[in-house]
Amino acid sequence: MDINELQRIANKYLRDEEEEVPSNIIEDLKQKLSADSIGIAQINPKQGDIDYNYKKIAQYIIHAQNIGLKLIVFPEMSLLGYPLNDTLKRHPYIANNCLKRLEELAQYAANTTALVGFVEPDEITPNNNTFFSSLAVLSGGKVKDIIRRSTLLSGFDTKDYKYISPSLFENYKLHNTLVTIGDGCFSDIDLSGVSAIINCSARSAREEAHYSIHNKLSELSEKYNVQIMYANQTGASDSVIFEGSSRFYNTKGEVTVLAEPFEEGLLIVNPKDDENKPAIEFKNAPIEQTSFSFDYEYDLE
Repeated sequence: MDINELQRIANKYLRDEEEEVPSNIIEDLKQKLSADSIGIAQINPKQGDIDYNYKKIAQYIIHAQNIGLKLIVFPEMSLLGYPLNDTLKRHPYIANNCLKRLEELAQYAANTTALVGFVEPDEITPNNNTFFSSLAVLSGGKVKDIIRRSTLLSGFDTKDYKYISPSLFENYKLHNTLVTIGDGCFSDIDLSGVSAIINCSARSAREEAHYSIHNKLSELSEKYNVQIMYANQTGASDSVIFEGSSRFYNTKGEVTVLAEPFEEGLLIVNPKDDENKPAIEFKNAPIEQTSFSFDYEYDLE
């Protein structure tokens, strides 16, 4: 079996949550994966249920480490669950709980690096009852660093922009890879010495947003000759649907690896496979009008 088929089998066990991935599947993946392979964890976290989300994230980190991935990336705010709604307003202590659980999660990342989205209390701005949308860099069994979102949430689907503050600094380089949060972070960014971008998001499944983020990422990767790994949340809440469709863009702006929409699982990408055949069909249209199909129709309004 090839890597994709092996990981499809592994994903069935990861979604089950009660069963471990069989050792023979783990060993086969470990032998066939390149040392440069990266995992994108497309998960469906539960709103405000840190214990549930903690167990799911730990499960994916353990699997990533077992198969030898050097890096695994999670969506924005994945430890707390998105959207926030009024969870933080009613229970602000939950953000402090996120920090404690990150310390525990770090123990699973002894031999791999994990980027985990969470909500962090804003202790920088005086008398400000708001929070940061942040990423924790877990490595060597510790919380090595914290990255904060530098742009405001749009508030298009939720009113979370009332609770999330933009940070003054966000651009964070992991070796030669720029790590970013959300989709408003691509203006005036410094791409000197950068060969790849990781973007962690929780983008809802609205058709206009769907095309907008694709066009933005495709144009950016082609213009600056960089690869882009896009990690997006999947699932639904009472008011918002998240399609997932996490993906990998090569330096030509083409999507060569694509996660199943509306389905949890680990997407494995190898940045050295830049010449792979595109995973989706592009129409011959200007970048503003470029569209593509994931073999399902939008009917979400």
